[in-house]
Amino acid sequence: MAPFAGPIGALKRARCSHRVKSWLDGRFVTILQVTDATLRSVIPHTHDVPMIRPAAFRRWTLPLALAALAGAVTVNLLRAEPQPEAPGVWAIDLVRTRPGMQAEYLRGVRANWAGARRIALTSGAIRSYRALAAAPDTIRGWDVLLMTEYSDLASYAARESTFARIFASPTFVSQRLTMARPNDDLRSFAHTDVRMSAVAP
Repeated sequence: MAPFAGPIGALKRARCSHRVKSWLDGRFVTILQVTDATLRSVIPHTHDVPMIRPAAFRRWTLPLALAALAGAVTVNLLRAEPQPEAPGVWAIDLVRTRPGMQAEYLRGVRANWAGARRIALTSGAIRSYRALAAAPDTIRGWDVLLMTEYSDLASYAARESTFARIFASPTFVSQRLTMARPNDDLRSFAHTDVRMSAVAP
């Protein structure tokens, strides 16, 4: 026979349900008493606020939880989507190094050209930069590609004054590499300061 069957079983089930309810009420009272004591220890005049009763606690818990969840969902839905970054403006130099001078020229590029652009990148004056090189005599017309990306036309137009300030700054001066020969002895430009706009990432 199934446990708690018949009239006697119904009575036992009612007593069991009452015991469970009493046990839960006791747990709620304990939780609320601890919470009440904690609040009174850290917030002045908490003793003036009546403690929430267990029945009220159970009655308010689900509606408050649902309201908090609905608010979180609403905030998440209303949060603005990140806007894609606008295409940048590139200044590109296509450089032809003189015979036997590429290695020395690239030492200056790494130390001085790239050093100035690291400072410009940190200050937000440029968005990115690249220096690419091919083995001499493998590309007709040029073998070094210097690329500087600006956020917009305004920062591109201000590039000369931007780098003039950087070249005069103590940070750049302290790290500048003094070349044995001037750049004009090391390279000749095939194309210089070509402005190009990004059309794809």
